[in-house]
Amino acid sequence: MSHETLNRFLFKLAAFAGAGRKVIITGGLHIRNFQQLQNDGTIPKEHDPYDYAIHDFFEHAVKDIREFNPAWSRAPITFTFDTPANPTWRNSILSGFVGGKEVYPEFVDCNFSDKMRNIPLQAADMIAYRMRQLRENSVAGKTKFWKDLDHALFRPRYARSLGMGV
Repeated sequence: MSHETLNRFLFKLAAFAGAGRKVIITGGLHIRNFQQLQNDGTIPKEHDPYDYAIHDFFEHAVKDIREFNPAWSRAPITFTFDTPANPTWRNSILSGFVGGKEVYPEFVDCNFSDKMRNIPLQAADMIAYRMRQLRENSVAGKTKFWKDLDHALFRPRYARSLGMGV
């Protein structure tokens, strides 16, 4: 595949990912920060980073929806994740969902799908990957933006909060 063909695909997928009405919910855990919190006693030593990250994700999902689109606050929520190769990660996702469902009645279902056959999951994966890049750049003190791609993915609402302008 040529570089030009790959770029065309990338921008078409970005346009698809950034289109429509959605709330982008992301989460991340920098392992060094997690270990530091364990060393400080903020997080118990026995806590698993997978469990910690996914429980945090589910906890923030409803809060993010309420903040960015209050009209959807009571709408049923179905989560679809890429089918994980790691059974520990799959179990963490299911555990996080079950725990979240006890607190948030909006949680209806959690399922897994193959992102190679599910275009919306490919788009979500692209958003997650780009958010991770931006977060890592921020931690490293870098401000590298791919303006056209970031605008296609995040639209002006998110671009402002990421310091990209509109």
